[in-house]
Amino acid sequence: PVVEVHISNLLSRETFRHTSLLGGVCAGSLMGFGLDGYRMAIDHLIRRAARTP
Repeated sequence: PVVEVHISNLLSRETFRHTSLLGGVCAGSLMGFGLDGYRMAIDHLIRRAARTP
């Protein structure tokens, strides 16, 4: 699984950045949480793996 992480909130930036090329195949997407977004994504993937038999 993949989580898309962006340090800044792309929806508050230029219009061409609003479309995600990877969003459809990702387990989740995090935007605007700064570097904490990477920790949040890893935590999500760990919890997801723990639920998978």
